Amino acid sequence: MVDVTSADTPATGQTVVFRSRPALWTAIILSTVLVVGSLMLWNSMGALQDKFTAPQIVTLIFFLLFIVGLMLAIGLSKLVASPDGVTVRNVVSTKHFAWAEVAGVSFNSGDPWAYLNLRSDHEIEDGETHMILAMQRAEGESVTEKVRQFRGLIAAHQA
Repeated sequence: MVDVTSADTPATGQTVVFRSRPALWTAIILSTVLVVGSLMLWNSMGALQDKFTAPQIVTLIFFLLFIVGLMLAIGLSKLVASPDGVTVRNVVSTKHFAWAEVAGVSFNSGDPWAYLNLRSDHEIEDGETHMILAMQRAEGESVTEKVRQFRGLIAAHQA
């Protein structure tokens, strides 16, 4: 498995993983700040802690874990290009597409992330797209290179 870091287009026989490092680091930092801030706030409450019931505490912990889980799920989104197709993991869904289903990738100037363009077949409507959270505009210039490399892989598998 190859994590994309070089400027070269990876070989078609390799498994290549595209990730958004800024999204992952943002999720880790914000999750840490949220958990540490919540613990500091809880500890600073003193006698007010006794006013909370067990169901209220469980509810607060549930929402804290839910938000942390959601942030980390976004940060851990990835695109895996393997010899048998493309697998896109976005938040809680993972979808696999054979290379024959992939028409291309689009990343227009106003898009927050790239989109996988799909060919029409029995299950997919013509022109359907699938978002790729692993390639986000927040990455700056490096996302343009990722899109270029992924386009190279698509072209190599379509040939």
